[in-house]
Amino acid sequence: VLAESSGDMISSDGSKLDAAKFVELFKGWNKASYCPYCNAETIYSEKLIERPERATRSDLDHFFPQWQYPYFSVSPYNLIPSCTRCNSRMKHDDDPIDYARGNPKLKLVYPYYEDFHDLLTFEFKSVSGDLLSGDAKDGDLSLTCKVPPTRSGSRAEESVRQFCLRTVYERIYRRELRNLPLRMRLAASSYAEDMASFLDAGQNAS
Repeated sequence: VLAESSGDMISSDGSKLDAAKFVELFKGWNKASYCPYCNAETIYSEKLIERPERATRSDLDHFFPQWQYPYFSVSPYNLIPSCTRCNSRMKHDDDPIDYARGNPKLKLVYPYYEDFHDLLTFEFKSVSGDLLSGDAKDGDLSLTCKVPPTRSGSRAEESVRQFCLRTVYERIYRRELRNLPLRMRLAASSYAEDMASFLDAGQNAS
């Protein structure tokens, strides 16, 4: 559950939100470094070295879309720092409220109110010892995102669908995990070679 939001993020004339400052404060309030929707991509707010008056930052998703809920457009409780994939590619401007049958209900997990890890399970399995060697094949690794049966059809399941979390974890990040040991092995080898070259150069210079 995300911490309560407060602070002077509105400009002195009350007309503009300092979005970069909000993301920075958000990370501090919640001890958060990753997108609350997918928990896979980092969120950030960084001042530019070349242009200190400006900053680059993660996306700010309006949980309740501006076009439909304009009064919430600068409410801190409606702003979710998120990765570009979740904000622009997955969620878009979809309304998170289901008005079917005249009974409005929230369709998605609301990060200021509840946590994904209370509603979902993630399972990791390796069926081959080759994973650590960096020689694992695609079928040697299983990384799955599951909603417990009692939660089927709930906000958790709809959030998994909306943000395509099964694709994110079972395909994209499964490949990342499969390739990680190989990248680490190559990096270690490259580091050793670079250090040897550095030491040789130092000896020759003396």
